[in-house]
Amino acid sequence: MLTHDSTAQQTRRQHLRRMLWARHIAFIGGDTLIPAIKICRELGFVGTISVVNPNRAEIAGLPCYPSVEALEHVPDAAFVAVRSTQCVAIVRALAARGTAGCVCYAAGFAEAGHPQLQAELVDAAADMALIGPNCYGFINYLNGVSLWPDRHGGHRVEHGAALISQSGNITLNLTMPPRSLPLAYAISVGNQAMLGIEDYIDVLADDPRVSAIGLYIEGIKDISAFCRAIARAQANGIPIVALKAGRSALGAQVTLSHTSSLAGADRLYDALFERLGIARADSQPELLEILKCMTIASPIHGRALGVLTCSGGDSALAADFAHATQVTLPHLPESIAAELKLLLPAHASVGNPLDYNIGLWGDRLALEHCISTFMRKRTFDAVMLVLDYPRQDGSDSSAWDAAVDAMIDVRRKTDIPMMVASNFPEGLPVNVRERLCAAGIAPLQGLDTAIRAVSATYLARSIRAEPVSAPSLSEGTPIVLDEWESKQYLHDAGIPSPGGALYELHEALTALPDLSYPVVVKAVDRQFSHKTECGLVQVNLQTQEAAEQALRDIAFAGSRQLGYTPRLLIEPMIRGAVAELIVGVSRDPVFGPVLIVGAGGVLVNLFDDSRPLLLPTDADKVESALRALRCFPLLDGYRGGPKGDIQAVVDAVLTVASFAQQFADCLLELDINPLFVMPEGRGVVMADALIRMQVETSNP
Repeated sequence: MLTHDSTAQQTRRQHLRRMLWARHIAFIGGDTLIPAIKICRELGFVGTISVVNPNRAEIAGLPCYPSVEALEHVPDAAFVAVRSTQCVAIVRALAARGTAGCVCYAAGFAEAGHPQLQAELVDAAADMALIGPNCYGFINYLNGVSLWPDRHGGHRVEHGAALISQSGNITLNLTMPPRSLPLAYAISVGNQAMLGIEDYIDVLADDPRVSAIGLYIEGIKDISAFCRAIARAQANGIPIVALKAGRSALGAQVTLSHTSSLAGADRLYDALFERLGIARADSQPELLEILKCMTIASPIHGRALGVLTCSGGDSALAADFAHATQVTLPHLPESIAAELKLLLPAHASVGNPLDYNIGLWGDRLALEHCISTFMRKRTFDAVMLVLDYPRQDGSDSSAWDAAVDAMIDVRRKTDIPMMVASNFPEGLPVNVRERLCAAGIAPLQGLDTAIRAVSATYLARSIRAEPVSAPSLSEGTPIVLDEWESKQYLHDAGIPSPGGALYELHEALTALPDLSYPVVVKAVDRQFSHKTECGLVQVNLQTQEAAEQALRDIAFAGSRQLGYTPRLLIEPMIRGAVAELIVGVSRDPVFGPVLIVGAGGVLVNLFDDSRPLLLPTDADKVESALRALRCFPLLDGYRGGPKGDIQAVVDAVLTVASFAQQFADCLLELDINPLFVMPEGRGVVMADALIRMQVETSNP
């Protein structure tokens, strides 16, 4: 696993920087170039535009060069809008001229079942920065540089949020809504044949005019490089929010055919985003509102939110919405509450949320005094006013303006982040939003989304990215170790086992008189991964006679399935467990080995009660995962029962994590189920185990 980016990748990123800030753009293709050139001109691009088309005299009023080789000057960037079969030759010619980078607009590569054509395209690009293929390109709203073929909704800005998306249409759509979000960049990355999302993040992290980065992700190809890029952006004070597609099985399937992106398990992305401090949006509108909060409001460094409303209903809804997030609504200090009672009508509800009621409605000075008093003790990390304007049909809205003016007046005197949120997205007119933006107050559209945006903004700034390892799998043949072999590996690593011994049938029968009862009898063979359903396990055998009958029954059942008599495992019956857990490792095609902890035993397939842990991990993360399980109360003395040995569980999970990292290049699957959790001070015991590994063909 690389812990740094390769020299070639660093070179391509340097070329991408030059491309995004291009001074000379070459457009290559036919009529598709007309709107692309028009957009570039409308954004005020001040550099040189050249057009290449061997069959046309002019396009969009510009003379056409017959070939890339005929261009007078080396372009910084090129927009290639030709058929996929023509792209390779043109890209090779651009690379030969020393072009920094190009956008390949065409589809018909890996996403359409033509990976070889895509590989040839990458080879032709050499160390040139290649965006796409199968993408719209990019717009730099800061410098007016556009390699974009279609309409868009942005405009020139001095600073703002950047969008990086694996869908061209979603990139386009995100620029369109009237949300008053200043956009610095919009980048459609397509198939990521050469440059991954992490490359764009790395480059944008160097631009001080970028205030936040929003991602639309279908899949990440290089988790380790992605982690490094996120850490770099955070080090430069740039928070990240992501909208990840593929929560459903069908959604994951669609992403594969859309941009040839391998999605990976969605809940692993949840774990990744949590570990990296990336806010996760659930919809496109929410993505934009979070970006707006990150971009316009001053940085939110805590979860304490103060809310002001003019309605008890708004206050109740705000409290409910906050309850579902990481946001807290702390009580007002007694002295502040006392002051507010003097300012507000007797029937006003003084608290947080604060319903200032109709008594101050339309009184700008009184509202300013109220808001200032509410915020004076700096009890809150951010403050939100809930306000919905009436329909813009010429009716008087001066009373609503008074509330906005009061917020702006207070904002001039404080550095506390401030927002105005409407219950409905349409509740804040565009002119009001623009006034709020100019004052550094985020106008958030939709109260539930607004409160989630505050929570997400805080979380994105409070967590610093930690590395995640995603080692590749070595070549070989997969094998399954039987229970005895698996337990020996794990016992040697430090996981306690019940003891016991492995026998042939005649040996087991001879050993019975010397055993202590009760015992457990199991068949052992590499072909048996699920023994209970096949009648190959009997537990709680209290007598020698019962054990003898179990041995004969299991040997017979096993021989019928195998054609030979399996070996037999006899172990002491473990009694008095507080809970049964599963501790395992599964191998994800994107994330590599992933640790899983959850409710074990028969509950595994009945309840979805598990938590993934990305590697490497530590004791705090393991304990946090345990406490997030629905079965955790069983470990914590449920209804007066004994507490489980939580520290022993944590130690066992960390041992499995260490084992997984030691064999990261060959471990396919590991399953300890159940892991018996004994009362506090008595440890844990693995009752069953399975390991599946990749081994060299010559060493099965």
